[in-house]
Amino acid sequence: MAEIVIFDTEYTSWEGALERQWTGENEYREIVQIGALKVDWPNGTVLDSLDILVKPLRNPKLSQYFIDLTGITQDMVDNSGIPFPEALKFFLDFCGAETPTLSYGKDFCTLAENIAINHCHPHTFYRGGPNFMNCGPAFRAADPTIREKKINSGKLWEHFKLPRPEGVGAHNALFDCHSILAGLKYLRDKKKLAL
Repeated sequence: MAEIVIFDTEYTSWEGALERQWTGENEYREIVQIGALKVDWPNGTVLDSLDILVKPLRNPKLSQYFIDLTGITQDMVDNSGIPFPEALKFFLDFCGAETPTLSYGKDFCTLAENIAINHCHPHTFYRGGPNFMNCGPAFRAADPTIREKKINSGKLWEHFKLPRPEGVGAHNALFDCHSILAGLKYLRDKKKLAL
């Protein structure tokens, strides 16, 4: 059995932040949620899951834009969120060393940004950690319309006309992981994915 981890993050945002690339005053991509699935590959069976809420350090008050986008409320973060260094440890322990760890985009760069923001020791991330990979290019190579239509991770299931995964919906990290997994399995079955 080969294991992979699929993960996704949700991070602080404001109206227009994406277009500005988070260059506005006090705009940081602080992680608010980490979702992950441990998967038996290639059969695609989910072995375990992780869903962590994180308390942002520099912008502890969530924007209404972020709340509306993700469904994650201030109360949820205040009552159930944990500091990023603790969340990072849970996540890295979940992944394990050397495990291929996939995201649909450069979520591993967002993790690195948050390591810097929270002054975590970088060796906890860079030495003996997961083998991070961006599976977005594989999706776009298999289906170029993904780029044209700007399909995000939470909409892959819909793009491929697959059954809707269980969960809240797009822009929820764990739901997006299930959507990525559904897309990977679809491409595997169509022989359009070498993974």
